[in-house]
Formats: sequence, structure tokens, C-alpha cells
Amino acid sequence: MIGYECRRVARWPMVWAILALLLGAGTWGARNAARLHRDQAADIARMTEAEAAWYEDIRARAARYGQPSTEEVPYWQDPTGASGFSRYFLRRFAAKPHLPLSTLAVGQSDLQPFAVPLRLETLFGGDRVYDFEPPRALATGIFDLSFVLLFVAPLCLGIAVAVVGAQERDQGILPLVASQPVRAAHWWSVRLGALAVVLVPGVVVCVLAALAAAGAPIVAAWPETVAATMLVAAQTLFWIAVAGWCVARGHGAVATASTVVGIWLVLTIALPLAGSLALRAVASPPSPVTDVDELRRITDDVQGEADEIVRRGLIAHFGPDAAVIDPGRLDYATRLVLITQEMERRLQHQEVRRQEYRRAASLVARAIWWLSPPVAFQTALTDLAGTGTARHHVFLDQVRAFQLELRDFMYPRVLAQLRSGPSRSCEGCPGRLTFLDYEAIPSFAMGDLPTARRVAAAVSTASWLALVVAAIAVAGVGRGAAWALES
Repeated sequence: MIGYECRRVARWPMVWAILALLLGAGTWGARNAARLHRDQAADIARMTEAEAAWYEDIRARAARYGQPSTEEVPYWQDPTGASGFSRYFLRRFAAKPHLPLSTLAVGQSDLQPFAVPLRLETLFGGDRVYDFEPPRALATGIFDLSFVLLFVAPLCLGIAVAVVGAQERDQGILPLVASQPVRAAHWWSVRLGALAVVLVPGVVVCVLAALAAAGAPIVAAWPETVAATMLVAAQTLFWIAVAGWCVARGHGAVATASTVVGIWLVLTIALPLAGSLALRAVASPPSPVTDVDELRRITDDVQGEADEIVRRGLIAHFGPDAAVIDPGRLDYATRLVLITQEMERRLQHQEVRRQEYRRAASLVARAIWWLSPPVAFQTALTDLAGTGTARHHVFLDQVRAFQLELRDFMYPRVLAQLRSGPSRSCEGCPGRLTFLDYEAIPSFAMGDLPTARRVAAAVSTASWLALVVAAIAVAGVGRGAAWALES
């Protein structure tokens, strides 16, 4: 019986039309994501080349300023002085590289910065980077493979199961089937099993073909590929089970498809929206307008107390010896070292508030994860692709840690020159020669989770979806244990 049903499902033109649609749309989406990430990788390469050329020019200028000359160089044009270099010449950026299967999902990679310039005086991390994109394009996002799997595939699968599963009822021959020596539960189980046998491999092959067409290294990155395959198979089985449960209620194809669409709307759109609204009601997000206003007021206060702040900072660093240093005679870059630390101390509550809201949002997202299988699937897919929110938060945390590392490297050198003064190794040189160790400047390298952990998380989600599928399938078979022969 299962062989007959599989051959019957495989002969349906609609099944092949749906698979062809998924293949075409998935290939288009995967290639869109690949193009975006290829352009971003090219931008990172250009930034790396520009940074290398920048430091090459600095070394050339340092060599020239290290020779006796009548030329005078102000500190803010001198890359050999620690204070001037820290403010005007230090150039570093942090980049978030793409993972092998990033074409699976664009995720947050079209909204969040993938490369962040670093400056020592920026508060709480790197410079805020924004792309000038049309607001409507940012709102709608990029058509990618995950969109096909999350929005297109469930509707296609629901329609296919509804049409194939309700054919006998719509054609009025269900009583004839019921008159045969076969139990309703057995017949429904075989019918859904045949649909799964044909559609699950078909959807998986479409996804793998789309990734291959987009240039993804599906063979080299085989652990991620296997995990992605398990996720796609579990997601396909989930919607087949949902549609089968609807068919088993005894309705026709149109009513069944409508019910599937309603369930999809609730799980995919309504639940995440309700979670977002609940989060805003319980913990309203920090107001950017309020934060900017507070930043302006504190900046004014700090500027008004700048000399006293610098004096306290020098005493904390040098002790009693700081009494001989006049804060008013220090250059701007040196004063900025101590002023920046005071600004962050006074604005620390803003950063704490942002972190607390982020943690609250993560808790709500976790709750939605358990309630909405499509959200769980999308989260696992973006995490596996490396384009999700969780990885971006890790990236931002590492950007902040790298900024603090740069400060720990430069700030002691800037303050040390207050005691040592310019180097005397070259009399009559225009350069101050208090900092020439450009090769020792730290560089950023993002630390990612091991591949095994990302794969394990994806497999765990697929296992959870499989349990949900089993529960729905049991409920569907139980509901279809008796023939619904009403006209």
C-alpha cells in the first residue's frame, strides 16, 4: 500500500510544480545572499588594504621626521608622538567574517554592521556604522533562502498535502474507500507517509542544489550541511504533519489549505509579534532621544569640569608627582585620555540599561522559540549560517573588549610621555619620537564558537521539531481513526 501511495503522489504534477518552485526561488534567494556576503567580504579586503597602506605611509613619515631638519611638525600631524598618534593616526577595525554556509540565511547581516572602525575615545565600543540604504528596502529585507523555507515552503507543502490528501473527499469517492477492508487510521498514516517520502527528500535536494548553485562549500563544510539538511527535513515534516492533521479533520482541500494558512500565520507572524508587544509592555526599550539628550548634558558638564577631571586623573595615575603637571598646558589628545574615562563612568548606567533590555529580549525570544516551531527553525538556521542576532551580540562584545585592549596598549604610553618628554636620540628632529612601535599595535580577530557547538545546537533544534512532529502525527492519526463521510 505504501508503494502504491508513493507512486500515486509522485505522479501528481502539483508536487513537481511545487518542488520546481522551491528550487527556483531557493536558488534565487541563495544567490542573493551569496552576492551580499561576497560584496561585504570585498569591502573587508579593501579596508585591510587601506589600513596596510595607511601604516606604510606612517612609517615613511616617521623615518622622515626622525632625521634632523628645520621643519616644524605640530603634535596632531606627528605620528611619532604617542598622544598625537592615539588621537589622529591610530587606525584599526573589527570585522565579522562570514561562515561557510552563510548563504543559508541573510539574517541580520544586511542590517547590522559587519565591520566596525575603532577609536579610543568612542564610548562603549566601536564607531556606530550605518549604511545609506532605502528605508523600504531595509524594512522588507533581502529575498533569501531562509525566506523561501520559512514563508514559501510551508504554504506550498500545505497546499500539496491538502490537494492530495483530500482528493477522494472532493471527488466524492471517500465512501468507496471507506468500504474497503482498511482502517481509517491506517489509510491516513500511509497517505501522510507517502507524502513525506516524496516531499522531504525533494525539498532537501532543492535546498542543497540552491546552495551549490550559490557557490556554498557544501562538501567542505559537511558538518554544517548535514545539520542544515536535518533542520530542513524536520521543518518539512512539521508542515506535512500539520497539514495532515488538518486533512484528517475531514474537510476538503480548500478548507484544509485555509486552516494550514491560519496556523502558519499564528505561528510565524502572530506569536513573534505578540512577544515583541509583551516585551515592550513589560520592559520598554531605552529611548535614543533620552540617551542623546543625557549624553549632551553630561558632555557639557564634563567639558566645564575638564581641568579638574584631568587633575584628578593625573593624581590617580602619578600620585603626588602629578602636582608639577599643569592640566591646562596638556595637548587635547592627552586630556582626552582622562576625559573619555570620566565620560564612560558617568554614562555607565546607560550601557547597563541597554544590556538589561537585551537580556530581557533574549528571554522573550527563548520563550517564543518553545512556542513557535518556525521561529525555532529560523533561529537555528541563522545561527548555523552565522548571520543571527546571537553571533552579532558576541561580535559587539568582542569589539568592546578589543577597544579596551587598544586603550590598555596606548593610554600608558600617552601618559608616560608626560614624564619622559621627547626622545633625545635625535637632536633637531621634527618628530617627537615617543612612539614608533607600530607593529606591536593589537589587531582584531573574532573568536567564533567551534563548528561542533553550532552543529550540535542545530541538531538539537531538529530533534525538538521531530518530537513536535511525532506529537502532531499521533494526534492527526487519532483524529482520523474514523471515516468522516459527511457531505
